Amino acid sequence: MTGLEHLSVIGFFVWWSIREVKLSEKELQAAITAAGIDYTLPERKFRTIFLDAVRYVQGQHSRKGLLIRKISKEKEKYVFGLVDESIDKKTQVLDYSHSATMVFNPLTGDLTSDYPHRAFDLVKAQYEEYKDVYTSDHIRDILLDVLYQQQVVNVRSHGGIYFLPAKYQTLADSLEQFVESLGDSEFSMAPQIDSEKSKLAIHRALMSSLRDQMDKYQGELDDESVNRPTALKRRIEEFKQIRDTIAFYSEAMAFEAGDLSDRLAALQAAVTDKLSAI
Repeated sequence: MTGLEHLSVIGFFVWWSIREVKLSEKELQAAITAAGIDYTLPERKFRTIFLDAVRYVQGQHSRKGLLIRKISKEKEKYVFGLVDESIDKKTQVLDYSHSATMVFNPLTGDLTSDYPHRAFDLVKAQYEEYKDVYTSDHIRDILLDVLYQQQVVNVRSHGGIYFLPAKYQTLADSLEQFVESLGDSEFSMAPQIDSEKSKLAIHRALMSSLRDQMDKYQGELDDESVNRPTALKRRIEEFKQIRDTIAFYSEAMAFEAGDLSDRLAALQAAVTDKLSAI
């Protein structure tokens, strides 16, 4: 982005519109690398693609008498019942029949059914179609993953617009190049001039976003079932990133953090205690 040299810009509001795409891993990684973005695609997880396929088929066909119900979920085997719903019009009674059992192995990606069934055919077709491709949803996840590695601020409570500090302009330009290489997709940037009004809007958005995160973490801590070591360790890493974000904006824009630093310290202590007790 040019033409801003004579202005004091504190950063950019960024947002995007991604067209429907289907790219292979090789194609997508090449587009990311060509744009100069330091990002390696994470390993695809079969389970995510399978569960997405189940949700899609269930959403499309649940009102048509076709139901998919989870029976069990283990490390090497997900078991789902394929259920047919019928109506006895004479007695006005619903009847449900378990017609087949679908089994998925999340380690190998194998998907089988003990009996032929339309639901299985639909899930398998959806799963096979998307197993080896990346879609527009993946592109959005990648953009957010890259942005959240920086001191980005979610400007709206439901997402969609983000503030990226001026020091990341090169990254913003690279993201714009990447998104626009996808065809009809667009990545937009609106520079924010150094003014009290702009800083106030960003400060309010930052504080609101951080408080929402703190409330979410506190709710998870209050849930005694949330005690997996991997999840707790991930929270500690996320706390570090939040702390770095608070420090950055406190120094760069003289933002007041209020009670957030104390809340963050208390949350980290609680997570550490919970982790040491496992």
